[in-house]
Amino acid sequence: MKVNADLKTDMQRYVPDEYWESLLTTDAGSAAVCWPDWPASYNRWLHIQQCRTFFSLLQEYNISLEGKAVCETGPGVGFWTEQFRQSGVKAYHGFEISRSAVERLRSRFDSFTFTCADFSEYIPSENETGRCDFGLSVLVFLHVTDNEKFAKCVKNMSQLLADGAYLLVLDAVSVNGLYGATKNAGDTPLFDGKTHNKIRFYDSYCTVYRDAGLRLCDVRPAFTFSQPSFDFPNALTYGLFALYRRLLLFPLLRLGNERAGNLIGRALVGLDEKIWPMTGRGFSSKWFIFRKERSGSPLGG
Repeated sequence: MKVNADLKTDMQRYVPDEYWESLLTTDAGSAAVCWPDWPASYNRWLHIQQCRTFFSLLQEYNISLEGKAVCETGPGVGFWTEQFRQSGVKAYHGFEISRSAVERLRSRFDSFTFTCADFSEYIPSENETGRCDFGLSVLVFLHVTDNEKFAKCVKNMSQLLADGAYLLVLDAVSVNGLYGATKNAGDTPLFDGKTHNKIRFYDSYCTVYRDAGLRLCDVRPAFTFSQPSFDFPNALTYGLFALYRRLLLFPLLRLGNERAGNLIGRALVGLDEKIWPMTGRGFSSKWFIFRKERSGSPLGG
């Protein structure tokens, strides 16, 4: 979930397999893919927040997971894999770049399939093509900082999906523009090669999916106050949120108090849900829902 914080790694350049293996080599739980310096109770609220939107979209688009075949990129510690198991999916295929994570996932979910691979380099077999009824990618594609590899990931997801299947993606995408330090994480010539996150821009982002045969159905906000935001309409709004983050959010959560983390998490998740109707797509990462079109069908959106 880390989008704006810890943008620079200790390496001279970001090497995805090395970076994620270092994070997932031990059983660190959700802290490995969330915010390890924050209370576990707060991280749980961030997952609750994601689940609320996820299951709300499933209900709204009449998507049932029971008995279905699904695929996921970057399952990591298996949070969403567990949601799929509880939802009664028939078959699950997860693609994960960390070998340690794959070994742990295979042990925990022995009836599911996991492939250790850089998904951008994966070539779906004839037996895999068009077999999945649903696809998911949660805060994974922002870490595919090479644009050609990102496009290949999207193409692979499209190939795995059956005609008419839905793909849900949570990703760092900007509608308005970037200010301050976030410019170095944006998909521009200023992008810092040491950065393991890339914030892409809405129009070009959606074009990649459209070119892969995926029609955009909807966009929903993921969070605004509960995590660092980056997608602001002007520099003043960016400055106000930067002060909020530096003077309030980070200091409170870095105290590590679990009771406080639970109270703050509940309050900020509730606040986000109340202000989303006013902020439209939100000031940060967004949920995208795409649908695989039949070959030869015109794409809109």
